[in-house]
Amino acid sequence: MDLSFNQLSGRIPDSIGSLSSLSHMDLSFNQLSGRIPDSIGSLSSLSHMDLSFNQLSGRIPDSIGSLSSLSSMDLLWNQLSGRIPDSIGNLSSLSHMDLSSNQLSGNIPTSLGQLSNLYSLVLSYNQLRGDVSEIHFTKLYNLTYLELSGNTLITWNVSRHWIPPFQLKYLDLSSCWNMGPQFPNWLQTQTHLERLDLSNSSIRDSIPEWFHNISSHLQYLDLSDNQIGPEFPNIQTSTHLEYLFLSYTSIRDTIPEWFQNISSHLLYLDLSDNQIHGNLPRIIANINTGMQLLDNTITFYSCNIRDMFG
Repeated sequence: MDLSFNQLSGRIPDSIGSLSSLSHMDLSFNQLSGRIPDSIGSLSSLSHMDLSFNQLSGRIPDSIGSLSSLSSMDLLWNQLSGRIPDSIGNLSSLSHMDLSSNQLSGNIPTSLGQLSNLYSLVLSYNQLRGDVSEIHFTKLYNLTYLELSGNTLITWNVSRHWIPPFQLKYLDLSSCWNMGPQFPNWLQTQTHLERLDLSNSSIRDSIPEWFHNISSHLQYLDLSDNQIGPEFPNIQTSTHLEYLFLSYTSIRDTIPEWFQNISSHLLYLDLSDNQIHGNLPRIIANINTGMQLLDNTITFYSCNIRDMFG
């Protein structure tokens, strides 16, 4: 059943629970309102559920934990509130869950740590709070995509010696204000990262030496709105970078010569609102012609125009 991108309004009827053989339900991009009915837990054959981009409100029903065949659940961009039910930990077949851009509150249930098939977890831009600890990830062996951004009351509370059971390619913890002050030590185990966003995370620490070991695959790196200066961060092993954001990072240094090695791949660069100084190295000549150099307050002294434009 695919009724997406229509102008459906009103409530999802309770009678939807009688469709016991339904395996695919897509009601996204409509104007549906009201609560998700408890009867949805009767859809025992449902493997794909997409209710995103509606105006659904109220709590996610506990009965959702009865959807034993569910592998993909999208509830993003609604007005859902209250806690994420503990029963979600019963969804043993779940590989993708996106609950972002709602008004969900309370702690993230530790039962999520039992979802051993979970590949993608997106809880960003809610009002979630409390500790995120090792128990939330106990059996998440297949987790590759993790996004918790915009939950300003979440505190990352794991042991300094924690070794996660997963290898992430995508990690977004931006605006998780209680992430710092130190650079998350467990990140050194994530050697397959392609996208890393730790912007606005209250980090007050220089980039550690082990960062070289995880940066070789990075295509996107955002460390902006933290205090990682005063030295220019040593990311010279990040030779696949296409997007680099280092604005408002308290850098008080020159751009190092090794920056030429990564600049040829860059499509987007933001070094604004720092106190970078000194001679402008010959990086512009190596920069991809499609790159956008964002508006800066960088001050360069004794610049040679030939150097600037190659």
